[in-house]
Amino acid sequence: MKTSTSLRIPAQCPLSLLLLATLITVASCSGTQSSSSPAATPAPSSHPSAEEPSASPSASPSTQYIENSLPLAVLAYPLAKAVALVDRQGNVKSIPLGAGLAPTGVFMSHAECTVIVRATSGKAASLLSIDSDTGRLVPFFDGGLQDGDVFLSNLTPSGSGDWIAYLVASAEAASGEIEAFHVEVVPLDDSAPPLRLTANAISPISALAWSKGDDLAFTDVSSDGLPQVLTAGSPWLSTVLQARLTDSDVLVGQIAWSPDSSRIALSLVATPFAGPAPSELRIIDLKGELLGTASLVGLSAGQIPSFWWDSDGHLVVDSLGSDESPLLTWLDGSDAHVLRQIVPEAAGVLSAFAFPAGRNRVGFLGQDSSLYLLDPTTGAAALWVKADALPLGEPNAIAGRASDNQCDG
Repeated sequence: MKTSTSLRIPAQCPLSLLLLATLITVASCSGTQSSSSPAATPAPSSHPSAEEPSASPSASPSTQYIENSLPLAVLAYPLAKAVALVDRQGNVKSIPLGAGLAPTGVFMSHAECTVIVRATSGKAASLLSIDSDTGRLVPFFDGGLQDGDVFLSNLTPSGSGDWIAYLVASAEAASGEIEAFHVEVVPLDDSAPPLRLTANAISPISALAWSKGDDLAFTDVSSDGLPQVLTAGSPWLSTVLQARLTDSDVLVGQIAWSPDSSRIALSLVATPFAGPAPSELRIIDLKGELLGTASLVGLSAGQIPSFWWDSDGHLVVDSLGSDESPLLTWLDGSDAHVLRQIVPEAAGVLSAFAFPAGRNRVGFLGQDSSLYLLDPTTGAAALWVKADALPLGEPNAIAGRASDNQCDG
């Protein structure tokens, strides 16, 4: 693998890194902290379900964490410059990044049973993986680019780990200002040069998502300036138009493939943002046919409702309710009609962000910085990991698994 010493990302974090995007990844600039103030850790809910594990906040992370297994959740802590791996029993393993690196994203590559960390040091960006035998971070992808006038963001590995997709921007030589963003892919083994997939300049807020079969869904801009969603796969000879929008002031905030890769869900948000962003979630098939829509409200100004597909083929959406409290909504994956809604809270502590935590379970980061597990069937939530068992500060990225399988590729 060639090492690029000129790999850079913008000094100002692009808005794409302020949006919620996944497996489920809460992405933001390195060092950005949550606006919520930590509160006293509450007692666990008095209504735990049989599915909920008992938390072990006092357990030693190094001895109690289940080794050589894919964790249920991974969290990135920029202040501590560390990532935390959490298993189903609530045991935590903290891994420092070292060498001045700060985490800006986390992923789980299920086919390879690996945890991948997107990290920055100054203006350099890279991907690291966690060695399951030693628990140490090792290089996964260094960018593979040789052009000195590029900025990279949204480095996103495919599920198999064979490919990396990212946004690349050219910079005007004299001023250093960004001229245009494009989507590119490159094989991890560096067997071929980077390949550009977008024909026209796109917004830096561009969504990328891989199917289990390593097909990539991404946003582009048509020749007449309208946003569109395309898919492509190896050998990347052509792209397939899946959806073309009719309003240039609409942003595609997130894209996610269904578990069987037969459908694509995407969120649309009107811009510019003004308060909690209204959003429309659409489900389309691979012929581009619209299967259903649902109206949602973002979590705060500049944020887009986060969503994921659960193992039963339903969509789980983390957004706001009519009273501006956090709200989890389950949508039928075939036509987007509402199945149920739950306010994620435990002992009075509301959720700051929710994510998948195994089959038929949801994890959420409480506004007290602790982790909780929620049973969607009963609505009951219980303490999973106390804040003091996690690294210092607030996480800027979280990835969770929607399956109980150790490796569900």
